[in-house]
Amino acid sequence: MKYLGKNTIVILFCIILSSLINTIVVESQWEHDYSTSPGCIMQNISIVDTGTIWALGYSSFNMWDTAVTYIKLPGQYWETHFWNDLPQQTIYTSIAGIDSDSAIVGSEFGKVYKTTNRGYNWSEILNAGENTYVVNAIEFSRQQRNTGYVFCSRPYGPAGFKIYKTTDLGNTWQMFTPNFGNYYGITACVTDSIHVWYSLGCITSNCPSVRIAYTTNGGLSWLFSDREPGRRLSNAVTFKDDNLYGISFSHLNNTSEIMSYSHNGGLNWTGQFAFPVNFSPSSLVSVPASTVWYLGGVGLDSNNILNHIYKSTDEGLHWTDMTFESNNGLVTDLEAVKLSGKIYAWSSTGVEIFKLIDTAVVIGVNNSEINVPSAYFLHQNYPNPFNPITTISFDLPENSYVTLKIFDLTGREIANLADGSLTSGTHKIEFDGTGIASGIYFYVITDGEYIMRKKMVLLK
Repeated sequence: MKYLGKNTIVILFCIILSSLINTIVVESQWEHDYSTSPGCIMQNISIVDTGTIWALGYSSFNMWDTAVTYIKLPGQYWETHFWNDLPQQTIYTSIAGIDSDSAIVGSEFGKVYKTTNRGYNWSEILNAGENTYVVNAIEFSRQQRNTGYVFCSRPYGPAGFKIYKTTDLGNTWQMFTPNFGNYYGITACVTDSIHVWYSLGCITSNCPSVRIAYTTNGGLSWLFSDREPGRRLSNAVTFKDDNLYGISFSHLNNTSEIMSYSHNGGLNWTGQFAFPVNFSPSSLVSVPASTVWYLGGVGLDSNNILNHIYKSTDEGLHWTDMTFESNNGLVTDLEAVKLSGKIYAWSSTGVEIFKLIDTAVVIGVNNSEINVPSAYFLHQNYPNPFNPITTISFDLPENSYVTLKIFDLTGREIANLADGSLTSGTHKIEFDGTGIASGIYFYVITDGEYIMRKKMVLLK
């Protein structure tokens, strides 16, 4: 979860903007789900794949800060845990739910705590350096639930980073100390056990560029994705489960918040767009196995501070401003999960929780590329092995009549996923293997001249 702290309001008044978003307001399904107790501020949300929700905040009475954790199980009410044994007078910056009993939280003092009894008791499991490091984010992979990362950095200098990785739900940890230059950490995205992106901000005023650090080997080595020279930080980065397509924001004081796209895992970024309202993002979410994205934040509209949640159904190329029924507090966090063919999302405004049940899940052919590929290419399906849904991607350098079919080992046709004219670009098609048995299958694409085939494994 992203570190916002008590000073969430400082993310306001950042932006001058233009014309990417379709500002037609549609009827929203966001509904009030929970109100915090007086004096309590809820900052972070974490959804477990089962639909269990954890949230983290604080209660401030008589200048004593007390961590408050919340949990909601599917079909039940929110539980509030004021009286726990987390240390007081501490700002807790991030939370990651593991299951209905276990969660991990991080603090501004570089410490990490874990509960195994639904938030009543907590044990310290990591200490990056008290009063030296801040826990920026804690993220677990949705594809490999045992694997998670804790991201810590020195916020004001000298620069320094500690990244911890677990492959057993936080019981043991491996530490990395990468050199990211004169930067500090902000937020992170973890798609699987080895692909991680970490957005950074520059400590000094003469930043060489916006920087995102990323790894493709589980933290053993790191690469840099450098963007617009002179801008201060990247305050949001999210990639899809294919580890190729991602969206990030870059920020500079009193200038526009710029959104860019990557189609190659963060190596390059294209399409720099500015938002058409004075808007500052706090959360960016890609819904698994869909083309739906949500973007939460706050904006200054006609001198009024208003909450905004934007929705995209085409991989972030166009956005619609959803109505939001409350402006109590500021949107601090947003999380979503896809369960049984529907999207379930929760957002926090600090003093209220809102819930969305969205049926607008886009499944089928998707062309999200901006640049035209230079050659025909059939990508390996992802994930592979899969159960039961996987995504098949292919590149078309020109408009083509395409067929994409699934065959078993005997050559029997199992499914016909595409049969028609498609425009040039990179296309993605989801295959649902719910009704077929585990085994090895082949997917074959033809366009009249080219024939390409790859193998995939369904493992139930």
